[in-house]
Parts: sequence; C-alpha cells; structure tokens
Amino acid sequence: MKDRRDIAGYCVEALQKAGLHKSECVLHDTGKDELNVDSGEISLLRTTDNTSLTLTGILDDKKGTISINKIDRESIDEAVSKVLELAESSEADSANDIAEAQSAAAFEKGPGAPDLDLMYSRMKDF
Repeated sequence: MKDRRDIAGYCVEALQKAGLHKSECVLHDTGKDELNVDSGEISLLRTTDNTSLTLTGILDDKKGTISINKIDRESIDEAVSKVLELAESSEADSANDIAEAQSAAAFEKGPGAPDLDLMYSRMKDF
C-alpha cells in the first residue's frame, strides 16, 4: 500500500472488522531537510522523513489508542489487535466518541520543497 488514502481506509476497515464500534485513523507524513556546519565547514546535508499512524477504536464506550511509525499491513494488523485489547481492558466512559466521518483532506504547510542552494549559501555565510 503506497497511497495514503488506501492506508487510512484499510486501517478503518480493519478496526471495524476487529469488532470496534467506532474507529479513527490519523496518518501524518513529515519531512525535514538539514544542513549542518562543523568548524566552519558544511559537513552534512540530509533529508529525513517521518511517518506516524494513530489508530483509535471505541467498543461499548471503552477507548483504545495506539501510535506506530510503520505502515505495512502486518504492523497495522498488529496495532489493530492492540487497539482492541486496549479498548476491552479500559473503563467505559459515555463521553468517549469519535466524530462522524468527514470528507478526506490533505494539508500542506510551507514551501513544497526546500531551496537547497539558498540554504547552502546562507550556511556558508554563517
């Protein structure tokens, strides 16, 4: 599964198949570009990516939540089992709820890609 919407859909479906009455999946992808200077010399240019997947399920007013950083089916299935286990062992609270489904959306903040040349020239001047 590569498409993020497919992953989120799979998660919600897996939570429902596991028997949870309500479910939610939040998938975050973030990236960071770093440029390091050591003793006045540029020593490192790297890009790091981070993925975070949070699964929440409610069963008879009992809530379970888990966050993982892998998005393969095996990891998701394992997390779904853990959410069910957590929900079954938690205390019921009638305030536990998940909002009705909303239209899927993707959000972006800031420039789509770094200006590596500008980063380099500013670090060199630093």
